[in-house]
Amino acid sequence: MNPKTLLASALIFALPAAASAETGPWTDVAPGAKIRVLTSDHVSADGKMLAGLEFQLSGGMKTYWRIPGESGIPLTADWSNSVNIDHVDFLWPMPKRAISKGYFDYVYDQDFVLPFEIAIDGESDGMSPKLVGNLLMGICGEICVPVTYEISKTLDLSAKDISVSFKLDAALADVPILDDRPNAPFDAVYIDATQNKLVVRPSDDLQENQSLILDLPNQNLLFDVPQNGPGSQLISFQPLRDISLADHVGSTARLTYSGRAGAFEKMVPILSFDAINP
Repeated sequence: MNPKTLLASALIFALPAAASAETGPWTDVAPGAKIRVLTSDHVSADGKMLAGLEFQLSGGMKTYWRIPGESGIPLTADWSNSVNIDHVDFLWPMPKRAISKGYFDYVYDQDFVLPFEIAIDGESDGMSPKLVGNLLMGICGEICVPVTYEISKTLDLSAKDISVSFKLDAALADVPILDDRPNAPFDAVYIDATQNKLVVRPSDDLQENQSLILDLPNQNLLFDVPQNGPGSQLISFQPLRDISLADHVGSTARLTYSGRAGAFEKMVPILSFDAINP
């Protein structure tokens, strides 16, 4: 198990039963869907505060990962009216795969926390930092609807909120980290031009192979679930729209996966199929 996961689990069990995160009020954004904002009220040595969106989704409701999929609505956020804040970055936990009405998506459901980091302006004018955000996202049940969620919160830096920090640390346990293990799998992606698909050599960890997600950063191109065809030792990915992959040789792919050691991601080169070792 990833040491990060062990730490988060230990923190959860150490939390007194009566403690709860009450940072922000719940907002009903759609039938069966509530959101509230959590802030740790603590700035780390690198000038960042950990925060999160806590969701309560019931009755089969779901929302979407950073790559929403075929039918999902991506989460967008405008933080431009914030005060004494440099930028805000979402930290995306490992999603679930979902196929509904023939569409393939990456989703979150039930109760979960989407963590994010707030970079505090180190050269502020003395005013307390204020987080102001206008968020747009998809919340889906039987139908999919775009919903907005607005944040306007002056950040209290005087004392760390212990109970909220425990909850945010637990959410971080599911966020993929850079896979810098000495024997990390998936060193490259290869283009099989004859079948117009991408392939990778498999990991020794079956869970990593099954959970593997491939995407091309900054490109609107979605791939199907990983396949291991009969007689092949390679894992393959087919694009979900009619496009030639040959032009992507020399570019970069992002791989996201979860296994026995935790959740990881890495950037790898895309090479021609001739470069693969037998």
